[in-house]
Amino acid sequence: MCNLYSITTVPEAMRRLLQLPWPLKTNLEPRTEVWPTDPAPVVRLDEAGARELATLRWWLVPRWAKELKSRYPMFNARGEEIDRKPAYRQPWAEGRRCLIPATRFFEHPAIAGKKVRYAVELEGVELFAIAGLWERNDALAVESFTMITVTANALVRDLHPKNRMPAILPPERYDAWLDPATTPADAQAMLATYPAEAMTARPAAELTEGEPAA
Repeated sequence: MCNLYSITTVPEAMRRLLQLPWPLKTNLEPRTEVWPTDPAPVVRLDEAGARELATLRWWLVPRWAKELKSRYPMFNARGEEIDRKPAYRQPWAEGRRCLIPATRFFEHPAIAGKKVRYAVELEGVELFAIAGLWERNDALAVESFTMITVTANALVRDLHPKNRMPAILPPERYDAWLDPATTPADAQAMLATYPAEAMTARPAAELTEGEPAA
């Protein structure tokens, strides 16, 4: 499971890459650790069709759920099954797609019997976006999202026991991903494994001050 990422990019860099209106309506303090159930920023389209930065709960709460608790983890959704799973298929069919800004994500492989945190980043890229799906539960007054995952590339495969990684979208696909006119089938075709040669991984202990090391 992909259950930890950070977003420490300055707001202006995020505004430029994600083409957001200025000033941002959401407070963007650096987040060195974002865990499931935490509130986190996502980019989606508002009712007028303009991009907005909204803070949602990272753990999708289906619209029919009667409580926030869930027997099943809802912070990751497998891209190849997202159109079939009961919790995801309705928002997926309705085009409730979003972008999850991230600076890096973390994996915890076992090395010599001990889990070691690794930071995974994009080579030469300060900020990227992960494919997400959001939902609204009116009864519980909560908006939430899930992170979409795909089969891991060769780099992440060595770090993730279940061979999964976040579905990272290149900037040229942001518009189509958010566009409600994009069909679910075309959106699903965008969920490709990011190339290993364009990514780096290092022990989190090597990160600069201010980033989580353990």
